Amino acid sequence: MVSIQLGPTLVVDDIKEGDDVYFECHVRSNPDWKKLQWFHNDILLQNNASARVIQSGQSLVLQKVTKQSAGYYACSAINAEGETVSDQQHLRVKHVPVCATDQLAGNVPGNGTDGVPATRSGTLIGASRNENVEIPCFILADPPARSFHWRFNNSAEILQVDAHRYTNQGNISILNYAPAADQDFGTLTCWAVNEVGPQSQPCTFQLVLADLPSPVSNCSLPNRTQQHVEIQCAPGYDGGLPQMFVLELVSKRTGTRRFNFSNKNEPYFVLDRLEKLSALMTLENNSLSCVVYALNQKGRSTPVLIQDFAIGRIQPYRAVAEREDAVEWLPIAVGILLTVIILALSISTKTYLSRCWSYNGWCGRWRPARSETKRCDTNGKSEHQTHNVLLPDEFECGAHCLKLKNVQMLRRHSSRKKNTSKDSNDDEPEPDVIPAQFNLVSSSPLLSTPQHNETTTREKVNAF
Repeated sequence: MVSIQLGPTLVVDDIKEGDDVYFECHVRSNPDWKKLQWFHNDILLQNNASARVIQSGQSLVLQKVTKQSAGYYACSAINAEGETVSDQQHLRVKHVPVCATDQLAGNVPGNGTDGVPATRSGTLIGASRNENVEIPCFILADPPARSFHWRFNNSAEILQVDAHRYTNQGNISILNYAPAADQDFGTLTCWAVNEVGPQSQPCTFQLVLADLPSPVSNCSLPNRTQQHVEIQCAPGYDGGLPQMFVLELVSKRTGTRRFNFSNKNEPYFVLDRLEKLSALMTLENNSLSCVVYALNQKGRSTPVLIQDFAIGRIQPYRAVAEREDAVEWLPIAVGILLTVIILALSISTKTYLSRCWSYNGWCGRWRPARSETKRCDTNGKSEHQTHNVLLPDEFECGAHCLKLKNVQMLRRHSSRKKNTSKDSNDDEPEPDVIPAQFNLVSSSPLLSTPQHNETTTREKVNAF
């Protein structure tokens, strides 16, 4: 069995920075242990006198502890049967407040927290005139801070900031500040005080006149292959604040960001494995466009689209393609339908005309005006000479009109016989001449009927 215990002369909740601390490891085993090991936050500790970490027998000594010495400690014992690790013992080290921003930034230029750049002279804060900015002061302290106070320094004067302009909550103090003139830009500092004592080094903020960065320009692709591409742009004005550059690959279908890359120094990016990414986008029926913008504490610049560069390809939807095919075939279908209609009308017209010709002769022939041709009448006083061919009105009158015509002609012939002298017998026509003329007319195959033939015969008999 293995257990760890803080030195019996120490008070767990009363250890401060600079105190000496030791732990004891109690082991009961059979066979006896051969080796002891110590761990701090699950990390194996080595005996290091220069780091003031000393291992002696079953004890661990930490000289002049700091806030970094706080954490969980454990020991392990090893014998022939194996290794056993003890439970963990927590070590609390009280210390005065320290600036958490500096601690996280490590006092390295261009580094910071929550997108706020840090420099050796403090955290850089950009603001416009009359813009209200919230400046947070984060500290590390155990126990937590009791109070905060702020100061402003513009090289001409040092002013204490009124307490109503900032709020405190635990280890955080937030200052609301609105610079109205050039002299309102300068250095702001904050201190915290806790149970152990005041903060030795304040948190420092440099307030400068700033704006959004300008867009990048002159973007080009100096080296481009199927596998990778280089994208180079020229930076714009940083807005008075340190800026970084971001490249985003945006979906053309949804407009959402799929991938992004950043460069803190210059707008230069290298994209590789493009062939696999292009195949993936084509599989998704999608395409990616590329935009580049600058970013500082105030926000980001207007994005710049990289022209003539896309990854993947979007195929048209099948429904759209079918609709386009239907639109292309529509004029052809309409043309075919009109052709069929015209052919049908031509065939029906030709059939009608053929039937009309077979029954009535030439259907398209119209009779002349009444002033040119007299219709047949029953008084027999027409002054026109009788012709032995069918006139248009005779063609339309039919068999009845021809019957009346023949009767009139017979009567005129009979009257001429009576008025002629018996001495002119040599000039009289043969009896069969006139009937032959009538037979020529009445024997037309177009208008000849049995009734008409019978009537003609009776008239010939009566005439002689």
